[in-house]
Amino acid sequence: EEYDFSFLDEDFIEYLPRYLELKQEEFETVAKGLQNKDSESVLAVCHKILGTAKSFGLNQVANDVEEVQRLGKENFDSHLENMKELNKKSLNSIEYLIAHLPDIIEKFKAAE
Repeated sequence: EEYDFSFLDEDFIEYLPRYLELKQEEFETVAKGLQNKDSESVLAVCHKILGTAKSFGLNQVANDVEEVQRLGKENFDSHLENMKELNKKSLNSIEYLIAHLPDIIEKFKAAE
């Protein structure tokens, strides 16, 4: 499943809007790093994203970020286009969640 918020408690759900905004900014930073071929920056921000993505139930995003990290460590320059695609996919997922956040929170609260 792309994301799973069912295990989050209410405090996490309340923080979710701000968290997603921060992740959006971080994925934009990764995109700039990829554009500038700054492997150090890209890997550092990916590490930061990965640190919380799984905790917040962003399963597919976490998987994609892990893959960006793996590719970046393996051979940054030769995998640049793949990493850009994975980052764009993750950014699109975050933007989708932000756009649908009221519905997501409503479903969460109805399931409690």
